Amino acid sequence: MRQAFQAYFKDPTSLQFEDVMSNDETICGQVNGKNGFGAYGGFELFIFDRRENQLYLYGDDNGPKFVELIQHCADNSKMLTLAMTRISRDVNEDSKALKALNRH
Repeated sequence: MRQAFQAYFKDPTSLQFEDVMSNDETICGQVNGKNGFGAYGGFELFIFDRRENQLYLYGDDNGPKFVELIQHCADNSKMLTLAMTRISRDVNEDSKALKALNRH
């Protein structure tokens, strides 16, 4: 799993984790790491699929797989709530951006 996080984050030693839950199939939670400027970029939802030895981050081009794996998280209701909160925030931000574009 460590190698999977190293592939995504420039400074894997800086990683911070929240809401981590695990079972035989997955490790799920939120991760925050430093970006190229040395600042933390904000917590991202992650699911590590132990069967495939594969890391999935919310927002990458893996939406259907991410949603499929939520049901395998140890506390899938909590992970689903976190995902729905993130989706709602993203939709709200996109809506604001579209309104701003339409004004010009």
